[in-house]
Amino acid sequence: MTLGSFLPMGTFLYITVLAAYSQAAAIPIEEATSIILERSPELVSERARVEIARSRAIPARLIMLPSFSIDASQSWNNEWTSGNLSKQIEGVALFNLVHWGADLATWRAADADVETEEYQLSATELKEELSAVTALLQFISKTHEKAIHKKLVDMEKALLNIAQKRFNAGLLPQHEINQVMIYLENAASALVDVELGWNEAQATLEALLGHSDISLEWSWKSRIEKAALELAQNKDPDLALRPDLQNASARARAESERYTKSVRLLFPSIDTTFRFGHYEAAGAVGAPSWTAVLQIKLPFFDQFQTYANARAQSYVREAAEASVVQVQRAAKADWSIAQNSFEKAFQTARSREKILSISQQLYQDNLKRFQAGRISANDLAINQKRLLDSELFAIQGWKTAHLALLKLCQARGRSVLKCG
Repeated sequence: MTLGSFLPMGTFLYITVLAAYSQAAAIPIEEATSIILERSPELVSERARVEIARSRAIPARLIMLPSFSIDASQSWNNEWTSGNLSKQIEGVALFNLVHWGADLATWRAADADVETEEYQLSATELKEELSAVTALLQFISKTHEKAIHKKLVDMEKALLNIAQKRFNAGLLPQHEINQVMIYLENAASALVDVELGWNEAQATLEALLGHSDISLEWSWKSRIEKAALELAQNKDPDLALRPDLQNASARARAESERYTKSVRLLFPSIDTTFRFGHYEAAGAVGAPSWTAVLQIKLPFFDQFQTYANARAQSYVREAAEASVVQVQRAAKADWSIAQNSFEKAFQTARSREKILSISQQLYQDNLKRFQAGRISANDLAINQKRLLDSELFAIQGWKTAHLALLKLCQARGRSVLKCG
């Protein structure tokens, strides 16, 4: 057995990973994210809240239409005879004539309430998407790390075999054998720790997705490069489409309309009621008749209840408007952080990938020197450590870059599935 069978040139990690985990059922990260969002209980609840708001808005949207009802009754007096039977059937129509815009404000507030819930749904989708992609990237990175450490154990076993053969040939001292054995045990211990982290990542993903058969490629590399070019051209995008900002704005509009309604209720109102019916009392058949009533309501003194409601609502409106300002500031801060993090993550990922290529070549050169007896096991271990660190840093770099792309898209209020 030779070490070359364990370490093909320039393919320390990826062939092992793809060979071990390539499955026909594996799905790309975009599809996995969509499935997780479809399975999200939080989104199911939020969609229900949207439908509740839409249902509650129906009466408010029809508030300026007249209301109609039909009433029918019959009664008897204490003698309980047909001659004392009274019957009536009538239709009643109520028209709101003048409410000084209070009804229109009610309508607009209901529409704004629906928009508030719809934007909250969009914000929740982004939050759930962040959790989904984070779990996917964590599983992908842990799978790569597990493959690296497993490969390292195999390498140490192969090195121990080479060292023992050279020791038997009298070409290697005993302490070199002991060093290789220690490196093997340390690599095996590190593999156990990584497997524990991988098991946790797999359990988290399966709870969200239902399985863990996903593609292990860093499939957003081209999108990350494209996003970097776009970011260089536009560092100050419009953040008005962020769902959290739209949610706060819609809530402020709703509270403003409710304030308008409460103020208009302080004014006199005019309504009319129209009744048309057939009435029969004590056996006397009556002719159909109608009645029209014009009602003018002048709020005079109601213990200042209407005034108190209007005053309280003015402060509710003020708080909602202040919330919009707060969300705007937070949105700008999120964007600033997201773009800076993305730029650094992208540059770091590319740099680490270059370093990885150099580390692989250096290790191959030093491996040949070790096989020729020109360097010690300790010297080779230093090269192994450098290669291991380069592999792990490269994985972490692309994981961070993928996550940075997600946060960059979400800082603009866009899903990563529709961004770029």
